[in-house]
This record gives sequence, structure tokens and C-alpha cells, in this order.
Amino acid sequence: MSDAASLGLGKRILGLFIETDEPRDAAGTAQAPARPPSSASPANMINVASLRGTTATVPAVGGVPVDPDMLASLQKKICARSTPYVTLMETAQRLVGVVPDESTRLKAAFAMVSGDGARSVASITQAIDVHLADLEGERIRFKNVSNDQMVGMAADLRKQASALVAQGTAGTAEIERMQAAIASLQSAISKSAAQARELTAAADKSEADIKAVCVAFDRAVEHVKSDLVGKKATLGALLA
Repeated sequence: MSDAASLGLGKRILGLFIETDEPRDAAGTAQAPARPPSSASPANMINVASLRGTTATVPAVGGVPVDPDMLASLQKKICARSTPYVTLMETAQRLVGVVPDESTRLKAAFAMVSGDGARSVASITQAIDVHLADLEGERIRFKNVSNDQMVGMAADLRKQASALVAQGTAGTAEIERMQAAIASLQSAISKSAAQARELTAAADKSEADIKAVCVAFDRAVEHVKSDLVGKKATLGALLA
């Protein structure tokens, strides 16, 4: 399997759950994750990368770069839910051109969203906990999907390889019974054995490729988790 095919496989696996967006809460408060799929549009989703003020570079986790497409998709998915945290960050984003300093901007945004008394520092930090729970749910869901893909593809390829090996064995028996067809049958056996080796190698590479995608996804998860945890601590200290 080529590198391009491996990347395509990873994107297809990612698409199995990133494209099915959860509905946003109407009340703007932290609620339990809603699993049924919805028709949420991109316009309803927050661009976390732009809220942080950068889309050009992706920080590394432990010195290892994070896949930017995977990170962007994951951030978009996790912040699709409408919570006090998302409302705060959306409000702060609207103030970027007016209040350049981030700390001042966050305080101003908090004053705006908490003016009716409906939102507090506690509700915002609790909302981050909800996003962290959603993130862990996406990690589990992605692993389940990727494991199913890995097991299914490897099993199918190995089944084909076993069938070709069986054909080779049958061909050997046929040689013993039909000496006149020895040359033709030996050629078929050699071809089947070569194809079996190729399929077995393809199965091994498929497993390795999918595992690599899983590792890349875990890195993206850890990055988003680190960002959310950092925001939780910063906001808790800044806005208290």
C-alpha cells in the first residue's frame, strides 16, 4: 500500500466519526453528550484555531508534530457543542480587533457573557470538563472504528492469501496425477505463492498504517486535551 493510499485510509477512518456532528445545546449550558447524529452545519461550529489566533502552525506534542488536518477536525468536533466556554471564546474572538491583549479581552468577554448572572467561572470550567469528556469519547470511538477497519482488512487479505496457498497445494497434487501438465501447473503454483506473499505483506503494511494513524490521532487528542486543561486552569485563575 502506497503512502498516498495509507493517508487516504486514515482520512476515511477519521471521516467515519468527524463528519457526524452532535447537535449544539440551545440553552448554552453544559449537558451530557448527545450521541444521535444531527445536521449541524459548519456555520454553527467554532473555529478554535482562529480563536487562539493562529492557523498557520501546529505545536508539537512532546516534540512530535501533530497532523494539522486531524487536529482541526477534532477541535471543530469537540467545540461544536454550545457551552459557556464556547460562548466565552466566541465573544472574546469578536473582541480581537478592539482589545488586542488576550487577558484583557477574556475579562471583557467574561463581563459580557456573565452580565445576566447565567454564567460564572464555575460554569465555564465545568463546560471545559464536558469538552474533555467529549474528547475522550471521540478517542474511544475512533479507536473502535480503526480497530474494526484493521481487523477486517487484515483478515480479508489473509483469507485471500490462504486461498492462494491452498490453490498451490491443489496444483501440486494435480502435477502428480497429470505429468503432461507439470510445466503449466508449476508456473501457476509459483504465481500463486508470489501473490500470497504480496497479499501477506500488504496485510502487514495495512496494520502498520492504521496503527500509525491511531498514534497520530492520539497525539492530536493529547494536544487538544492539553489546550483545554490549560484553558481551564488559566480561566479559573484569571476570571475567579
